[in-house]
Amino acid sequence: MSFDDSDIKSEKDPSLPEGTFTYRSGISTRKYIGQFKSKDYIGDPIKHGHGKLYDPSGEVIYNGEFKDDLEHGVGEEVYDDGVYYGQFHKGKRHGYGQYNWATGDKYEGNWEEGNFSGEGEYIYLNGNTDKGKWLNHERDGHFVETFNGEPLDTHVGALVRLECNWEYGVRTGRGSAVTKRGRRIEVTFTEEGYIRKKISWGWIIGIIVVIFILYSLLF
Repeated sequence: MSFDDSDIKSEKDPSLPEGTFTYRSGISTRKYIGQFKSKDYIGDPIKHGHGKLYDPSGEVIYNGEFKDDLEHGVGEEVYDDGVYYGQFHKGKRHGYGQYNWATGDKYEGNWEEGNFSGEGEYIYLNGNTDKGKWLNHERDGHFVETFNGEPLDTHVGALVRLECNWEYGVRTGRGSAVTKRGRRIEVTFTEEGYIRKKISWGWIIGIIVVIFILYSLLF
């Protein structure tokens, strides 16, 4: 999945007044440069339209659209752990967007109320990916996981690809996998989401033989 913002770009509304003002946010102050709702408004200006928000050190922490004093529309926001670029709704990440963490991880896809929700892909620094349907920041639906950077070590072998369903953040049901050697296998999952160990026919036959011998000796 590659980020494409062509559908979420917007243009500045020339009819809105512009200005610069500083206001308190908690124990610190912030500066806003951009458009606001009305020059005739009594009280602190309401951020509305396009603008930039600065922290006390002068760094831009948000650049984008506002509506009724909240981030709303398209924008880029800087956080302590990374940067988000995409759509906002009433001050929250909502719609389509991309979050780049300082660690090198990245999520690109749909958001709802600030959480991963809908189709999206999480890309790890090492090259592994989780692509599928999310719900409230958890995997919940059909997923394809690739382990290009670091294979998933399991009792069935080192896996480079795993396709299965998730429910409430846990793998469930049946799935298919590809081992590091290229072998395709079918897998099932425990209630905890781990790959279930298969009981081989040889082991079952061995148990039957032992039971038969013990039965013969006793009776």
